[in-house]
Amino acid sequence: PALSSDPSRPATKLGNLRILNGQAHAVLKRLHADFNVAVATHETDSTPQIVAHTTGTYAGQPITADFIGGGLLALSDAATPYAVDLKLQNGPTHASLVGAVQNPLNFSGVNLKLQLTGTNMELLLPLIGIAFPKTPSYQLQGDLDYTDGKIHFRDFAGKLGSSDVQGNLEILPGRNRPVVNANVTSRQVDLADLGGFIGSEPGRLNTPNQTPEQRQAVARAE
Repeated sequence: PALSSDPSRPATKLGNLRILNGQAHAVLKRLHADFNVAVATHETDSTPQIVAHTTGTYAGQPITADFIGGGLLALSDAATPYAVDLKLQNGPTHASLVGAVQNPLNFSGVNLKLQLTGTNMELLLPLIGIAFPKTPSYQLQGDLDYTDGKIHFRDFAGKLGSSDVQGNLEILPGRNRPVVNANVTSRQVDLADLGGFIGSEPGRLNTPNQTPEQRQAVARAE
């Protein structure tokens, strides 16, 4: 039926919506970002998907990202979880986000698995808006959700330099700055890995997965 504001006529219902060879170019000077996005819809076993590929620079570093999600119309279907599969690399930082969102327009019912690996958690700031001190190389994975106006990184576990870490992280987004509460434990901790919290170079010369630049900085500090 044709679009109409007459309440006596049936509302228009879209059965499908496709994007063919979609292209976008974003330039964000404040974020030192200049990247291109190619987006299209794919049909897989009669299930529409949004597929996007991003290349360029972000925070002054190369960025590539691949996203596979549910169809466009599924964004407004609160009865069906919206699938999310994101793989991203920004300089030395790698992120993977896989799972589903029950109601993506309201960002509720979030059930996602987050994996992060990189050389320094300080580099996460432009990606997630949270400032961390300088750290040695790390790898973390856990459950990401959003409830009661807070972002939760639950039951995460991984490595920070030579130390193992696990715990929970809660972020309250704020207008000026977010509030972060963390409960972190370690079975085996090397205090040198925490040097960034007191303004020192974190890690040691034999800390695993350090870059040559990080080892040089530690050598100078020692």
